[in-house]
Amino acid sequence: MFFLGYVALLPVGFSFLAALGTGCTLAIEFAREARGARSTRAIDALSSLARGVCFGIGGALLFGWRFGLTFGTLSTVGQIVAYRMGIKPTLGLDARRQWRKHLLGVVNRTIGYALAGAVSAAAAGLHSRRVLLFSVGIGVAIGAVSALMALICPSIERWADRLPVRRLGVFGTFLIFIGFVLESVEHWLVLFDVPIR
Repeated sequence: MFFLGYVALLPVGFSFLAALGTGCTLAIEFAREARGARSTRAIDALSSLARGVCFGIGGALLFGWRFGLTFGTLSTVGQIVAYRMGIKPTLGLDARRQWRKHLLGVVNRTIGYALAGAVSAAAAGLHSRRVLLFSVGIGVAIGAVSALMALICPSIERWADRLPVRRLGVFGTFLIFIGFVLESVEHWLVLFDVPIR
């Protein structure tokens, strides 16, 4: 979902790295929240750092190392400050009750990432239209994905909580089977001598 939200407005390479960092760290944070584990400053900082590194590498591949380093650093620091303010990704799980705080988080991310992109461009000495569009695009993409998460996450959680255990087991088995099939495609193509271009 993150990749689809990012790639709508941003280059594919950056979207892949951003989705990888965001998806992995959010999976850990959501799993900890589901277990009732208390959030610590160290975990918040490490999650922010992992996302910031992915954003920084993606930005560096597009606009050079100065832009990437500045953008990754601003992204990490901005996320840590947002965590201290109580604006966390797991807030999306309780967006119905805390909608004002979640809306503040969406606005914070949208404006924050757009400004981080603009400041990074200025620090790297880049003043092209492409960099400006990227800065606005990343702010809008991250804000839109955050807002969408608030709408989708509670519904999925409610649906999953109501599923019978047997149906969950069948669904898990189906997903494993699909994984095996997708993993074997390359071997079938070689076996049947299908040309790949």
